[in-house]
Amino acid sequence: MKKLLLILAVIIGTGVLFQNCQKSDFVVITGIVMDSATNTPITNAVIYANGKTIVTKSDGAFTIANAKAGMVTLSVSSLNGHNAQSKTVNISEGRVTKVNFILNKPGSPEIENLAIKKITGNSATLRGIVNVGAGDIVQSYGHCWSSYTSSPTIYNSVYSVFSNNGNSYYESNITGLVARTTYYVRAYVVTSSGVFYSNVVSFITESPELIAFYPFNGNNYDLSGNGLNLYGYSPIYTNDRISNSNSALACQSLFYSYTYSSLFNTFNNFSVSFWFYKTSWSGSNQPMINTGYPSYTNEIRIGEDNSANKIYFDIVTGTGTLYKVWAASAPLLNTWHHVVAQRNSSSIELYIDGVLQGSTICNNQIIDHNTYGWGYSFFFIGFDISTSGWSYFDGSLDDIRVYDRVLTDTEIQFLKSN
Repeated sequence: MKKLLLILAVIIGTGVLFQNCQKSDFVVITGIVMDSATNTPITNAVIYANGKTIVTKSDGAFTIANAKAGMVTLSVSSLNGHNAQSKTVNISEGRVTKVNFILNKPGSPEIENLAIKKITGNSATLRGIVNVGAGDIVQSYGHCWSSYTSSPTIYNSVYSVFSNNGNSYYESNITGLVARTTYYVRAYVVTSSGVFYSNVVSFITESPELIAFYPFNGNNYDLSGNGLNLYGYSPIYTNDRISNSNSALACQSLFYSYTYSSLFNTFNNFSVSFWFYKTSWSGSNQPMINTGYPSYTNEIRIGEDNSANKIYFDIVTGTGTLYKVWAASAPLLNTWHHVVAQRNSSSIELYIDGVLQGSTICNNQIIDHNTYGWGYSFFFIGFDISTSGWSYFDGSLDDIRVYDRVLTDTEIQFLKSN
């Protein structure tokens, strides 16, 4: 009897261990397969990944469950005259990773949107790539964009024009845009075989009140146009929420990054928007965003509360009065979350993933960060100097934006979804 119980215990223990391995080591991969020329989904495309075979649905989408974390190669077989394509991606455990395929037909050029590199209130810098086959003559290529249609073409929208060999990366610097407006953009190429378009991406132009914008695309540059680049101590870059490599900031122990400017001197109405990711709760007070240095008055702080692992947002006025609001609950680990913390003249508000978590009434005293009379004040990322010493954030941050006004609900929802 004892031997039987021992055998059962070993079997159960092995099962639990296997389940734990499954939970920690396996992830989900999703994506969509599209036609490069028509930007329409491709049905019944066959996806191969680590011995698994998946067929795309009517909307071109596919899902691979229980994929092993690490380097994974996905291949799409030739279908209906399209060329086969393979991609190798590094996927992390505990995440849903998106991998999209844009397939072209033999003889068709490869054309793809790579990134939206910079966005201001009236301009944007877009990156693309075009590769054409031997014997095909390139007439022009670039980007086309519109705020009126989600399928811009060179016939129904504004477009940029380049004319060299058409086998290179390129950037389109577009101007004359309208602030706080959604634009749809596609890369394109015109060859002797016709006109071909990439996938569609969208962006919203910033407001003129944008003070700083840090997308962390492998660097600490400010893309708001104000030139407030961050000074970083041991910055490390990691995958962002859509699995782009070197596109988010990986904070860690003893990490910090900061900038300073007179633009941070005084705040009354303001908003801070950013994304964060955590794999475990620390049980300590960890700051994500902090301003001031370090007077313990006239401060703005956003971080992780040490008592309930909730996100908090507080301000301290010049008289030392503290106003604070917490998230309604602790957000899920191992996933990206969007945060907006903002203050108007009479209250402060905290949004997590586009949902208002709470607000509290505050006085209309301007927060004056220039308390030392230096002519400038500090903006810190990933650490805080407080009366109890220095503290650091353990997690990842991305797409940090600072405005000197309150965001509208439409803007909050857009930032949360893009």
